[in-house]
Amino acid sequence: MPAILFFIGTTFIYPNASAIAMTPFGKVAGYAAALYSFMQVAGAAFFGALVSHLPNTNQLPLAVAFILAPILCLLIYEGIVHRANE
Repeated sequence: MPAILFFIGTTFIYPNASAIAMTPFGKVAGYAAALYSFMQVAGAAFFGALVSHLPNTNQLPLAVAFILAPILCLLIYEGIVHRANE
């Protein structure tokens, strides 16, 4: 039941958050949204391909991948934001 509530809630939140995030781009908001969606799908495909090669004797390798992926994303984001602000 909690997972169902989570997915129902995210169906309302994510599209609206994406639409609001694209408002600063004005006339090229469609291109920005397409690039954002492409990056999401390509990243998920790449991560899925990497995770599929992990050993499946237990769930520990998958758990480590799920922990390391957001940390890596945060480091990449921080690197991009700090470089843009310099």
